[in-house]
Amino acid sequence: MKFKDRYAAMKNRQGKDWWTITFGDPISWIILGVIGDQKWVTPTGITWVSFFAKMIPAGLMVTIDRTAIIAAAILLQFGQVLDSMDGNLARYRGQASLKGGFLDRVLDGTGFIFVMAGFSWLVFQSGHEPYYLLMGPMTSAFYLVICYVYWNIAYMEEKHIGKGHKIKPGNNVRSIVHIPAWKYMLRGQKKLFSFHQADFYFWIGLGLILERSNIIMWLLFMVLFVRVFERIKSRSSYLGSLDKDLFK
Repeated sequence: MKFKDRYAAMKNRQGKDWWTITFGDPISWIILGVIGDQKWVTPTGITWVSFFAKMIPAGLMVTIDRTAIIAAAILLQFGQVLDSMDGNLARYRGQASLKGGFLDRVLDGTGFIFVMAGFSWLVFQSGHEPYYLLMGPMTSAFYLVICYVYWNIAYMEEKHIGKGHKIKPGNNVRSIVHIPAWKYMLRGQKKLFSFHQADFYFWIGLGLILERSNIIMWLLFMVLFVRVFERIKSRSSYLGSLDKDLFK
């Protein structure tokens, strides 16, 4: 298969995050268009490399060395490109699996915990208050609660309705080969301040480069603090409406 055909085949999912749409997917399509048929390149292997591309920056941030911090910011962005690549490659090869999806989500969550812990330490060591040591882990905890709520609702719907209604995992998996990359990226700009999972690493990287990590820490903390309570409230109300139908 030629590069052009592989490139087109990699456009098999509509991204939901601003970072993924603007950078992750377009870059991953190009890279996979070149190496997508190399047998030694596997979705699971990419998932693991993506994980280490989060763990290593977490360690680099702890060093408080300016060069290491810049390297951490760059490596975090590369890790997110890899995070787009594993799923695109798996779907291209027809190898999308339950185990692969599980591993991807678990390592994403674990990586975020370590990144936010390292980010907290960096802010504290830069001369800020000790409470910053708690803000990073708390921010990652908010994110994990949101993920738990999402998958819990998906399970409840499957169990009691038989299909997804409010939550539809995988509903963005479809060919977007008909959408030019520039138009795909342009449309995604309306999501700039949506603050989804992939976007967190852009803002963290921006804070590292501009030396405004404390501001970004507060930004992510407040966004996820508000979102976790909003999500719990809305999903609790939704489950209450399902209960009414079940007990009729």
